[in-house]
Amino acid sequence: VVHLWVEGVWELILAALLAFVLIKVTGVDREVIEKWVYVIVTLALVTGIIGTGHHYYFIGA
Repeated sequence: VVHLWVEGVWELILAALLAFVLIKVTGVDREVIEKWVYVIVTLALVTGIIGTGHHYYFIGA
């Protein structure tokens, strides 16, 4: 649980910071950046949950 929380939170914070910087630096519309942030966040969380499955192998579950 802690592993998912820590990795998920940092990835979400970085996605938000990336979106903020892209809006300020490139001037791209916020709606476009928001759509990409949703994709990034979804991929980060889904792959994070799948990626922690390797822990179950080592505990014999």
